[in-house]
Amino acid sequence: DFTTNEFAPPANDLCDNATVLACGDTDTSSIQYATTFGNPMEGVCGVEWQLMDINTIWYQFEGTGQEMNVSTCGSNTNNGGSFYAELFVFSGSCDALECEAVSSYQSDPDCPGAPFGSTNVSFYGEVGTTYYVGLSATGTFYTNNSETIITLDCIDCSTPTNPTATVTDVTANISWTSFNQDVDYTLTYDS
Repeated sequence: DFTTNEFAPPANDLCDNATVLACGDTDTSSIQYATTFGNPMEGVCGVEWQLMDINTIWYQFEGTGQEMNVSTCGSNTNNGGSFYAELFVFSGSCDALECEAVSSYQSDPDCPGAPFGSTNVSFYGEVGTTYYVGLSATGTFYTNNSETIITLDCIDCSTPTNPTATVTDVTANISWTSFNQDVDYTLTYDS
């Protein structure tokens, strides 16, 4: 005898059926009826709290030579649902995944209100490399109330242009033009 789930799992329940994302894309899915079938075994990415025996849905995208940020900020855990989410980023292939990065399952403090289900991970995406993201969650799920919203952002860290410097014997004013948003620069002075 065996039992079956009366609800169909989401289309991207398996790595082989990962939803394809591109820079700037957002996808809304329910992880409620996701399965654990085909998930990597415990210990992957060096984290104990793992994909092995919790609900997981899958995404894939191509590296762009930029910093890439995957976020679940905005996921809906209202109306009685509450869950913790974690993001696992892999390269390789679905049958031979290699860990690249992992998020914390703690709520993302940069997400407004830092709700349950919010987390993010950033890493450098090599051009020509396919990445797979396992979005895992554990907790309480209720139909139509526990949505996961995943967003892929690509951050262009191009070289600043139009640098200018005005130097006196005691000060230096330096400026440049950049399309990089929320990026910190380090200036080094060598005498």
